[in-house]
Amino acid sequence: MIRNPISGRNFEEFIRASSALDLKNLETSLLQPLPVLGFTAQSASEALEQAQQLAEAAYLEKNPDAESHAEKILYLIHSLNHFAPPLQELPAILWGTLSRAKVVDAMEKQQSIQPASREMTKSILEGLVLEAEEKDHPILDEICSLPDPKGISIYAKNWIITAQGFINQLASLFQRSPRNLKKVVRENMEDEFKGTEHAVLRDRFLQSVGVHYSPQEALKDPEYLSESMSVLNLRTLLTTLSNPYFAFGSFYSIEGVFYQVSRRLTQGLRKRGLPEDSFEMFTVHSEVDEDHASEWLEGIDKANLTDAERGCVVAGARAQMRTRHRHYEAMKALIQRS
Repeated sequence: MIRNPISGRNFEEFIRASSALDLKNLETSLLQPLPVLGFTAQSASEALEQAQQLAEAAYLEKNPDAESHAEKILYLIHSLNHFAPPLQELPAILWGTLSRAKVVDAMEKQQSIQPASREMTKSILEGLVLEAEEKDHPILDEICSLPDPKGISIYAKNWIITAQGFINQLASLFQRSPRNLKKVVRENMEDEFKGTEHAVLRDRFLQSVGVHYSPQEALKDPEYLSESMSVLNLRTLLTTLSNPYFAFGSFYSIEGVFYQVSRRLTQGLRKRGLPEDSFEMFTVHSEVDEDHASEWLEGIDKANLTDAERGCVVAGARAQMRTRHRHYEAMKALIQRS
């Protein structure tokens, strides 16, 4: 990568001078019904250089403005391209460059991926879930008890960002799963459509708290946080890797925490007097996701993975939970400012 691309420059000036990084141009390209072979070699070279500059500033130099913009680009690509890698030339260049940098950054924070025994894997995974319940989830009780309902609206906006594409990502993981783990993924996918479809339940909750979500709206409204987009982006990217075990750790961590989140929200929203059907999403997941978490953990345990493969499971869970913790911290700060 090109060294120190943005140092000493105003970030907004850098973005204005980098047409390949413009979100509106990217949206236009993504909405083309078919890829267009219109890029010149010079255009492709310029787009690649700008993407490399942004990736280095975001994930190596830790420039917060650069990281926020990079996450927005990945979020827009994932949302408008149904959580699959894009074929259009500009999105493909941006996606490949930023995705690689993000995944490498997420894994390198762990220094190295260490092999893990069966017992160690189970202990670490359960510990990550417990840590989230202790450090992150108490804010949900506070949000539900605030007199101003804006806190619930902020939570809803950032939760739906993290929840988008769940079934698409499961389908992607199913394609890559070894035979002895496909059943776990398939059963989780099937539960998304049992009873009232989970996508319908999500929309019903948003409507009850006055949130009208769309990817384009999320990029305009400052209450949608790039840290929340990062949760979605990492989960999506882990399911595109040929090695599926990082994603298995990621999904276990998601299922393991969400039934606890759902129980807190069910209790808090009920106390506020919201109609029961408005938060049925959380009532359902209070039970379903506890079962899912057990199934993922049991499936991983019984799959006769190597210690190296279990190490990947642990690394994926750690990366996902670290990213999720940043989402909670950013959400807390936003609610406190509001």
